[in-house]
Amino acid sequence: MTIMQTRLAVKMIADFDEKTTLYDAYGKSLCNLLRELFVEAGISFHSVTYKPSDSDIFSTKLSTPWPSYACVSDISSACWLRVITHFDDDVARVCEILESEFLIDRNSSSNKSMLLKPYRFGYPSAHYLLLNNVLRSEQREYRRFNGLKAKVHVRSIL
Repeated sequence: MTIMQTRLAVKMIADFDEKTTLYDAYGKSLCNLLRELFVEAGISFHSVTYKPSDSDIFSTKLSTPWPSYACVSDISSACWLRVITHFDDDVARVCEILESEFLIDRNSSSNKSMLLKPYRFGYPSAHYLLLNNVLRSEQREYRRFNGLKAKVHVRSIL
C-alpha cells in the first residue's frame, strides 16, 4: 500500500466507524422490509438475517489490492444480508422482488442460482448489491439511508 492509499484507508475506517450505527439501522430496516415483502408475496422463507460489519472486517477489506475503494459506500460488506428460502423456486421469486423494489448495481451482482443443473452440487446463490429506489428514497423512514448499499445473498436451505 502506498502512503496515499494508507491515508485514504485510515480516513475510510474513521468514516465507517462514524457510520456504523447508520449501517446497523439500515441492515435492520432492510431485514424488516424484506420479511414484510416476502410475507405479502406468499414466499416461504427460512430466515432473513443481517450481519453488521465491524472495523476489523472493514480494515481487512481495505487491505486487499483489488479493487481499490474511494469511499465507504464502495465496500459492499459494510452492510449485508442473507435470505434463505425453504425451496429453490422461492429463490427466483425473492430475486424478482429485489429487482422490482430496489436499484441493483448490475456490475456487482450475480445470480449463480440458475447456473447449476438440478443434479449438481455447489453453492447456488444470487448475490445482489442494492440501493433504495427513487420512491423508497423519498419516504421519510428510508431517506437517511440514501446512498447506502447493501449486499444481499439469496439461496435455498436445500
